[in-house]
Amino acid sequence: MRQFRYSRPEKHVTQSLYFFLPIVFILGLFLAFSPAPAAAEGGGDNPPGFIENLNKLTLTPQQKELILAQKGWAKELVVNASQDEVNALIKLLENPGRIKFACMAPMGTTWAKYIREVPKTFSERAGDIMHVDAYIGLSLGNDPDYVRKMATGALEAAGMTSWGMKYISKEMSVYELPFLFDTYGEADYVMKKTWPYFVEKFKEKGFLLVPTAFEVGFLQMFSTNTIIKTPDDLKGTKYGSWMEDVEVATLKHFDVNPVVITVMEIPSSLATAVIQTASSPTMYMIGAQLMSFIGKGGGCSGVNMFYPPGGLVYIKKNIVNSTLANVPKGDRAALMKYVDKAMALFDALLSEIAPQLAVELRDGNKKLIADLQKKGMNLYIPTKEEREKWKSATRPIWDELAGKAYSKEILDNILKAKAEYRAAHPAEFENYVWVP
Repeated sequence: MRQFRYSRPEKHVTQSLYFFLPIVFILGLFLAFSPAPAAAEGGGDNPPGFIENLNKLTLTPQQKELILAQKGWAKELVVNASQDEVNALIKLLENPGRIKFACMAPMGTTWAKYIREVPKTFSERAGDIMHVDAYIGLSLGNDPDYVRKMATGALEAAGMTSWGMKYISKEMSVYELPFLFDTYGEADYVMKKTWPYFVEKFKEKGFLLVPTAFEVGFLQMFSTNTIIKTPDDLKGTKYGSWMEDVEVATLKHFDVNPVVITVMEIPSSLATAVIQTASSPTMYMIGAQLMSFIGKGGGCSGVNMFYPPGGLVYIKKNIVNSTLANVPKGDRAALMKYVDKAMALFDALLSEIAPQLAVELRDGNKKLIADLQKKGMNLYIPTKEEREKWKSATRPIWDELAGKAYSKEILDNILKAKAEYRAAHPAEFENYVWVP
């Protein structure tokens, strides 16, 4: 039987292996320590000079991938970054801090919907530089609690009504003057023109106010056993005042002594008949489940006496401390430009959603009012002439409180902006129609 010999092929194979093994080893080293091909070509958002600088740094493959995964704005800041700065950035990205963002809006409301979306959208835009956690409802207290917690470093940011913001700048009460606005258009214009005044006032107190007002809306008067049609109707009801200051002064102008309460006390006060009437946005009444206290004789009065604004407030030091909480102190200075940019993105996001929130809230309130009417709720809609009687009765309050609750300067600025808007939109006021 013929025998096959494999000695010659085995010799060739062995020689081939000796030749190729060093090449394979060198190629493996090259692939292990080189950036991925897609990243080397730009990855879609790599700015000029980013990859070149990254390749000059001493980083593990995992660290490179972490930097490559960041948003374009962060990569721009890496372009000229030193080894120490990138080392600090990696420590932050590996263990970022968390920002607490509170708002007392009830679950299920439009405010809560937007506030809950902020962390997700912010993460999409800012990447891993800082994380935001939203706290909705009264889980962290109410507006004055937020101010105290921010002042002590226990809270980083909050969405508040003018009620809470008055604890920072008392002059914010000027926006709570009775019948200050007739239409949403007028309110939007005046807020845009005068809000910068308060941005500066907040800075003086160590707080930052996002340079766009947030919608709370016109407040309707809800009563458990009556409908408020005239100022005289107020005298026979227990009115709960949660805005304090201007609201209290307005009611006393009508010879009414209100029951001063906090927002947290409204449900229990209604349940125990401590109060029978309160001003509130329709959305809040529904979200806080307060409509169950409205009896057969009660309902909603759309006098639209108050239009308090909302605002987003934070303290920069708190955000910096929380963002860099897990980074050694010696590395924090190198990271400030990243924190500053992330905060600018946060401001921009909040300013972007403000008009969207306003549109949705206004549409939502109209639908809620219509739905409540279908379910049997009484609704009083004053005519233009009837509302003018309310306005003329309360107009003296504006001047009486100037120099006390707010400066004459800000009142004059508001009146000037109102005049500008009305001159440009006469038909809006000649054909005035009440809206929720």
